[in-house]
Amino acid sequence: LGRIWQMLLQRGRWDGQQIIPEKVVEQLILGGSTEAFKAAGMEKFRPGWSYRDQWWVNPQAPRSFAAMGAYGQRLYVFPDDDLVVVLLSSHPAPVAALVDAPQLAALKRLTELLRAQR
Repeated sequence: LGRIWQMLLQRGRWDGQQIIPEKVVEQLILGGSTEAFKAAGMEKFRPGWSYRDQWWVNPQAPRSFAAMGAYGQRLYVFPDDDLVVVLLSSHPAPVAALVDAPQLAALKRLTELLRAQR
């Protein structure tokens, strides 16, 4: 999974070849309507984010796009930080809302630490 996300980080390129059209990746990164996201009641869980075509998009620092499973699985791309994060889990019940806050806080701190080392 990490390799697929790395390919998305590289705008659809892998090993010198364009596998996914760059325009498709660009559209994915744009995300959906933040107003529709608010109207759906999701703003309280992920303020400022949007959702479109099975992708969660955070336009705020640290900017990211992600695929999220109901049982805590998360795949994140942080394009500004050249970072891919794969979180595997198998919670016994759908717990997305319970794991979001600590995961997002940890990922924000991780990107801050990586930026400080540059």
